[in-house]
Amino acid sequence: MLSQYELEVFDDETGDSSLISIPNLRRIRSIGYIKEAIAWNPDINTDRVSAMDMVMILREDRKKYVDKFDEQKEEDVLGHFHDDPFLDDNWKKAMGNYEWNPDTI
Repeated sequence: MLSQYELEVFDDETGDSSLISIPNLRRIRSIGYIKEAIAWNPDINTDRVSAMDMVMILREDRKKYVDKFDEQKEEDVLGHFHDDPFLDDNWKKAMGNYEWNPDTI
């Protein structure tokens, strides 16, 4: 909560953008969560703090999958089958068995 968050702010009058740094504590909208976080110790029931911990764990876990998916997405999947002579020949044979004329469509 005490780490800084950098936010880019655009000024319409001057047309300049600048970075401002605010503590993450200022971005939390739940006053109850802040009060429970301040009063937290292992002996009391702080459900909001426990729930926020689980949300942060889930968020990091999903971020791993999204990053992994983005890496796989960058691979050229069409390149695996493009200009393959075996597939091209068999496709031509398979299409030759059908009376299909693209001009009739």
